[in-house]
Amino acid sequence: MAGRRTRHAVVAVLGAALVTTGATGCGGSVAATSATSGVPASLTSSGTPPSSPDVPTAVPAGQPTPADVPPEGAFDPVLALMVQRLDTADTVAAAKWVTQQPVTDPAREAVVLAAAPARAEQVGADLDYVTAVFGDQITANKQAQQQILDGWTAGSGTPPTTAPDLATQVRPVLDRITTDLVPALAAVQDYRDDSGCAKFLADDVASVPPPASDAGRAALPTAVAHLCDG
Repeated sequence: MAGRRTRHAVVAVLGAALVTTGATGCGGSVAATSATSGVPASLTSSGTPPSSPDVPTAVPAGQPTPADVPPEGAFDPVLALMVQRLDTADTVAAAKWVTQQPVTDPAREAVVLAAAPARAEQVGADLDYVTAVFGDQITANKQAQQQILDGWTAGSGTPPTTAPDLATQVRPVLDRITTDLVPALAAVQDYRDDSGCAKFLADDVASVPPPASDAGRAALPTAVAHLCDG
């Protein structure tokens, strides 16, 4: 139940961030804010050392330590790779339109969901975290593909007449993104438990260039749903 509440909070905050990004253009940004804990002075007001220099100042209950708070832009590498992945949805949808293949490809999904945990073991990333996030990438890409296909079905835009070669045009890109995304996730996985994670993530979403298509932008909240799921 806590995980669902967290994901709902992330989606809600990101929705607002994406609206802000759309209003300001791809270059628009929302400045990230961060809370800094007070640093105890090394000297007292009289200029003499404190009586107990070896006793650390207590952090108020519930306040995250500086090490647990994401720095500004911490999620940028992850988000940039997610955007690149969503930008492949147009090409994949074109291939499926021409060949009349379904959006869901269980065999290909199994390959991705096997490769990501294997890569996680190599770089020391949390297996459950990586698996959940990559499941979101698959769902988000299918969401974008379906929106594109539905648009062509409804007469919006000009549908393709030639199928792109997914084996040479898309899958190498996806494989490279998998290789890069897993260590990027390892770098942010400890921030997912921070109470302000969704806000920090939304700030970073607003500062990163969004997916190129409307379908990709609509699917981005799905792609990031588990990033702050502590």
